[in-house]
Amino acid sequence: MTYIPVPGGTSQADQKRIKRLQYSLASINAKTYTLDKQYKVMEKDRQAKCSWTLPIITGQAITSFDDCKNTVYTHNISLQDSKTGNVFLQRFCPATESAASSMTKSYSKGATLFRKVMETAKCKKHKADTRQTVDQQQHFPHYHFGIWYDKMMVSLTLSEETQQPGREEGRQAVAEFCIWFKEFTRKFVLPIIKNGHSGLCDTFRSELQERMDVHFPWAEKQVDDLDRYCHPLYSTISPFLGFSSNVHKDVKDADVSILVNLGQHALLQLPEYGIAVELQPQDIVMFLSNSVEHLTVQHPAHVKARSDPGERMAISCFFRKGLQQQREPKKHNHTYYARKAEEEQEAERQAASKKRRVEQCGEAGGLASGAVKKSPE
Repeated sequence: MTYIPVPGGTSQADQKRIKRLQYSLASINAKTYTLDKQYKVMEKDRQAKCSWTLPIITGQAITSFDDCKNTVYTHNISLQDSKTGNVFLQRFCPATESAASSMTKSYSKGATLFRKVMETAKCKKHKADTRQTVDQQQHFPHYHFGIWYDKMMVSLTLSEETQQPGREEGRQAVAEFCIWFKEFTRKFVLPIIKNGHSGLCDTFRSELQERMDVHFPWAEKQVDDLDRYCHPLYSTISPFLGFSSNVHKDVKDADVSILVNLGQHALLQLPEYGIAVELQPQDIVMFLSNSVEHLTVQHPAHVKARSDPGERMAISCFFRKGLQQQREPKKHNHTYYARKAEEEQEAERQAASKKRRVEQCGEAGGLASGAVKKSPE
């Protein structure tokens, strides 16, 4: 652990300084855990709605201050597979005390907006094998806002839950929530990718940067107004209260998914690796949800205290594999064809213009050559 001397004393200024250092230590003393796969999740486990009691990785450590009372803090963590050496999950705390305070204020607004969504917006019914338990489904709707391929990959549009057909209040509530979270992402998630000292692994950073630079712009051309609802880090968000509770993999999502944990501590269980990761409110997790079996459950401390599961709000952010592979749908809307025609005709005009310039240069060269031959000796 890095040793950072701190002046002794218990003044308010010293306490604030210690608080700031605790946030710095979260990144400076980030720890990587190398894990073996211990268990293969079977279909019977999913059908039985299995629950696991697993050792918990908290990331807690004790400061090493000089002449000052030491305190417990929580550092960032990375998990990597022992066989491949690849990182498959990273958990990040707020980078600064100021960021944590801003995130708390932002969450308060987001929670209010989401309550309005639940009151006015229709949520598509889910099948029995959904990621939520039956009890969760009954109490907490699990929305999907952003774009969505249909089952046959025929069309690619804003999801029905985003558009809220026939529900004016619901449509407005969804739009307000999506705009709030887009700004939340810009302020609190994007810096993890942009800051080279955040601790984000190179593979994750490369994947997410390419998503913003290449794949999201392609998706924008397929679906009108995508950028109004989504930040370039994701094509879809799934906000919900409570917990997923059923083990699953998100096989149709591309590397890397983002999970924002708000309101209450939770456990992100990884049964294959025989461990659970503790999530604090305001933690941001980036992980391979498409290849790692996972579920979220209420933290034992909250279970013991009989805390309301609805106090926990999670927002899962993902990008569909079909978009990353640039799989064009069979059907497009009218603006897509108008944009495509515009681009093609502009390309034709530029090609014709280039051809004329080449021809003009050739003619000019020929005239100059003829003039030289006819000049008097």
